[in-house]
Amino acid sequence: MNTTIASIIKQWRKQRRYSQLQLAVELDVSSKHISFLETGRSQPSRQMLLNIALFLNISKSEINRALITAGFAPAYQKQDIKHEDLKPVLSAINQILQNHMPYPAIVLNHNWDLVHANQAALELLGWVGFASHTNLLEALIADNEKSSSIINWQESMAQVLIRLRNEICESGGNERLESYENQLSKKVNDETILKVFES
Repeated sequence: MNTTIASIIKQWRKQRRYSQLQLAVELDVSSKHISFLETGRSQPSRQMLLNIALFLNISKSEINRALITAGFAPAYQKQDIKHEDLKPVLSAINQILQNHMPYPAIVLNHNWDLVHANQAALELLGWVGFASHTNLLEALIADNEKSSSIINWQESMAQVLIRLRNEICESGGNERLESYENQLSKKVNDETILKVFES
């Protein structure tokens, strides 16, 4: 997929439901400048790109992706969860998980990968047949509605699908989540999604 910085800016703006004029007013630039950025007639400066992204509340990973696409260095450094600077955060997460016992609690990252879980959650995931998966969405996609431990499978998956679509929109796009959304949407009835969405 050949993604340009112009298409990324346009996608961000549309996902946040701003017109070019509204965005221009908020950023104190001309709407013509926004138009030129979105058509590729002008290239954004690093600061302009950051201003747009921060105003539209774009995720750090998406900001980095856009900066790299535009030929700039990433603004945010990705740190491993075990990095020294994140030890206090990890300690707090572990404390929350333990305090949640005897009830299941899990921690997922932005791609729905299982990062941490308490013992009750690990037992539950094993009981429903999800223990072999490190990604909750992959487990749900692989789950067979007919033999699933989830009684209201269609309604539950419709809820997951709605949340997944919102997360894709809020993040400014995520190819991995979009792939999961595509796979899961093939398994859920449109009528069920509409019913769940309206309730």
